[in-house]
Amino acid sequence: MESDRVAGRQPGRRRAWRRLTIGTLIAVSISASHATSPDRLPVDEYVERYRVFDAERNDGKGYSDSADAAQLGWGESYVLADYMYLWRVTGDRAWLAKVREHAEAVFACMSDHDRDGYAGWQTDRYSVAHARLTEPHGGDLDVQTRIADIAAAHEVTGAAYRLDFAGDGAYTVENVATGERANHTLDGDAVPGVPGVKITTTRRPAAGDVYAVETTAVAPLEYLIHEGMLLYPLALFIEVAMEGDDAETRAAAERYLSLIEDNFVPKWDVCWVDTAPGRGAYAATDSPAERTPGRVLPHNQYAMHAQAYMALHKYLPSLGLRGRAERMATNFQANLRRVGDAYEWNYWDWEGGSSGPEDSSHAAINVGFVVEGAHRGVVFDAEDAMRVARTLLDVMWNGSTTAPNVGDRVDTDEGDTYFTLRRWAELTAYDPAVWDVCLAMFRKRGELPTDIPTMLHAQEALTDE
Repeated sequence: MESDRVAGRQPGRRRAWRRLTIGTLIAVSISASHATSPDRLPVDEYVERYRVFDAERNDGKGYSDSADAAQLGWGESYVLADYMYLWRVTGDRAWLAKVREHAEAVFACMSDHDRDGYAGWQTDRYSVAHARLTEPHGGDLDVQTRIADIAAAHEVTGAAYRLDFAGDGAYTVENVATGERANHTLDGDAVPGVPGVKITTTRRPAAGDVYAVETTAVAPLEYLIHEGMLLYPLALFIEVAMEGDDAETRAAAERYLSLIEDNFVPKWDVCWVDTAPGRGAYAATDSPAERTPGRVLPHNQYAMHAQAYMALHKYLPSLGLRGRAERMATNFQANLRRVGDAYEWNYWDWEGGSSGPEDSSHAAINVGFVVEGAHRGVVFDAEDAMRVARTLLDVMWNGSTTAPNVGDRVDTDEGDTYFTLRRWAELTAYDPAVWDVCLAMFRKRGELPTDIPTMLHAQEALTDE
């Protein structure tokens, strides 16, 4: 409905936006904690809500005791970021202590699984499996050689199988290593029985035909995106610690810097690619377990390292991190498309191809990329951030604050599944109407505790006149 719409400012309400430094955040939070306006969140109340939630979540450990890279990247990284947001909002050093506590646990879970000399975290969640048809009858069955479907790939056992046909479509599948046998019958052209692998007939097997199929199970991999998701909030911690005067916090930051310098940055150098003059990004490894081995990564997957590098470069000057961040930012900027006052972009652009428009969940990382760059003067500026804000306000949002919805991609207001408040809410600093949308979504979703730090952090960009 038209009466629900917010276009920059609502009638009868004036807002002034100002950029806030870390130094001013604490002072602003003192007055914000007593706010009673319905479009503000009382800071003390919501910090306490989150504190209780955090203490009850895995006894306060979040996901820091996991060794799975995906769980750390898509779970623990958000916990670390939330602690840093709450530090900015409250100035309470307990949140910095929580970052240290979790970081120590996370680093304790690292291992060098592939013996390349660099430690990290692994997961097989996204890995592909493989299969191949071996002698004697190589031309009568069509065997799926690359199993990329996640569920099917994880059914693949890594064993060799023997298929013995008895006629009339009946056959036996034997696990060669264990001797386990099972009877099967052809299902049309399909040949079931080898876990996770699709097999079809190119000629109906006859009695006495024997085939051998070898399979390769999924293998654990390390992913740049997961490490980047962790490095970014740790970079924010390092920045606070190195500029502060607390010796214990600074000592922790210096340990983390050494690990970043000696392990995380050089590990991924082999995956760096120059995508064009002045532009670059990271590519996937060449492991056959990769879904797209050797191809430049989707924008969101290299964006996290870029954001971390923006904060870390001054503490690790010999590594050229700012230059890398600039080239990654320039690469993403070159793939932004202006649509009216807004931007649109793809999930992925690679040499010779591209995906469809980015989904609103992964887009949060791209939004953070632009916001971080604009804040730090790395390639992006306030105009870029404002255009991303218009993507939300003009394209993705349905225009209502009473029945709000944000679309599933950056080119549509259709769908109601993927939008996340995280990072999108930070665009409040560039257009206060973003706050109205995010606050409406926050309340619609029941004020989830996991969204509280994001919302309090974004609220710091608002002030009333």
